[in-house]
Amino acid sequence: AAKIASGELKENMVDRNMLYESILTKDIPAMDLILRTGGISRLNGFMPIQSMFSEIEVIPNMWPDVSLEHMRQLIRAFPLRVRNYGK
Repeated sequence: AAKIASGELKENMVDRNMLYESILTKDIPAMDLILRTGGISRLNGFMPIQSMFSEIEVIPNMWPDVSLEHMRQLIRAFPLRVRNYGK
């Protein structure tokens, strides 16, 4: 935003790759699956660029009550999801 305000960069030059390169977590891979506990179905602005194409699983359990078996079930079921990456 500062580069656009200073005239160093034009708005139409900003693309997804530029956004990825400008965030602090650029060296961390994008998330494939987000587990949202407590029955809350919103992300509250959690890593908006990195979670853009993530699958979200909402469960009623609070984090301390999530069992290892439940995590295993999520991991086993993940490859069965049909993902369209925003298409």
